[in-house]
Amino acid sequence: MKMRIGFVTLVMSFLLLLVVCQSTMAEEKVLNILTWAGYNEDQIIVPFEQKYSCKVNSKNFNGDEQLITRWETAPKGTWDVVNPDDQWVELFAKQGKVRELDPSKYPLQDFFPRYQKFPQHWVDGKLYGVATRWGFYGIAYNTKYIKESEVDSWKILWDPKYKGKVGIYDWYIPNIGNFGRYIGLEQPYDMDNEQLKKVEKLLLELKPNVGTIALTASDLISALANESVWISPAGEWARVTLKEQGHPIEHQVPKEGSVSWNEALCITSDSKNPDLAEKFIQWMASPEIQAKLAWAKAFHAATANRKATQFLTPEQVDLLRMNDKGMEIHNKTCFRKIPKDEQAWKDVWQKFKAE
Repeated sequence: MKMRIGFVTLVMSFLLLLVVCQSTMAEEKVLNILTWAGYNEDQIIVPFEQKYSCKVNSKNFNGDEQLITRWETAPKGTWDVVNPDDQWVELFAKQGKVRELDPSKYPLQDFFPRYQKFPQHWVDGKLYGVATRWGFYGIAYNTKYIKESEVDSWKILWDPKYKGKVGIYDWYIPNIGNFGRYIGLEQPYDMDNEQLKKVEKLLLELKPNVGTIALTASDLISALANESVWISPAGEWARVTLKEQGHPIEHQVPKEGSVSWNEALCITSDSKNPDLAEKFIQWMASPEIQAKLAWAKAFHAATANRKATQFLTPEQVDLLRMNDKGMEIHNKTCFRKIPKDEQAWKDVWQKFKAE
């Protein structure tokens, strides 16, 4: 009799445990994020999942075109958080694709002054994106083969002695923008057709020197690391990652200036979990997580929250240029924008790649 009662008790306990587990699983929320590399690394995601008893599903993209394609081809409500570059936030806001954010819920006062009210994240006085990572383009070069004095101008990329040794990231937005700066434009994204033709001519003349057209930032970093290329129009991220690995890579913004890059986190208008999405952006904007994002395994790059430097070593801060020097260099750059005739830019880039 006692054995029977014990067995019944055991079964009841098991059933109760099963109900509790099913209830817990039913309550577990899922957050779907579409991001650049780095945001979904375990050091960032796992503690968030543990804190909020949720599951984060993520998908990386390699350029804003890929972001838009994956977003638009997915069923409505698939994505909760998206991670566009600066120039797209305003457009997404005007298209009604992203939600207005309450600035009081994010530590904007802790951000570098440039990002406390970053113009491209505000539309008609309303916030639609929270700044996360930033940097600037310039010339990344191997000091074994190239002297600092040689990279004071974009002109070096066309030097015949670097035939086959130029690496370039496969994205028209930064590259055409940088070469627009080279021909003297303060805001290259407003260039007219004649100015675009000048850049097209430069690109076609550059092609013999191009050894690699890298599909991703990681591919370009690898090409610089293995010395298949020696020089590249690249972001600050190339220098930081490669120097940390021990490679003799430096980075300089030429005298003509360059374009900057900035990433934001936004909540989609059709998010199924907007409250959890808000918590995720708050998480990503916090100093400690900003430091982890800055030193992500994918690549290293500066982040918007200046208090993140408290969680980085002085050497890391210097490499990332998350200081006054970095802000000074940043002043030599211009914001990226969506080109007036974006299709014309795409056509020029495709012609360059096909040449």
